[in-house]
Amino acid sequence: MIEMRHPAATPVGMAVRAKATLLETDGRRYLFRVEAWDAQEKIAEGRHERFLVPDLAGFLERAMKKGQA
Repeated sequence: MIEMRHPAATPVGMAVRAKATLLETDGRRYLFRVEAWDAQEKIAEGRHERFLVPDLAGFLERAMKKGQA
């Protein structure tokens, strides 16, 4: 899950920096606060939720099969 607010645009070529802060964990679930700035102002903020994949080999095998269908 990604939930973002993008209040400002950045011109092509301007550097952008981003920060992710771990807010909570619950078993395999990780919730992060994410923020991004360009040289002048904050350009984005939101939340990003990720889940740990315990069987990476199995996950990749299923993904590769899906791509071949």
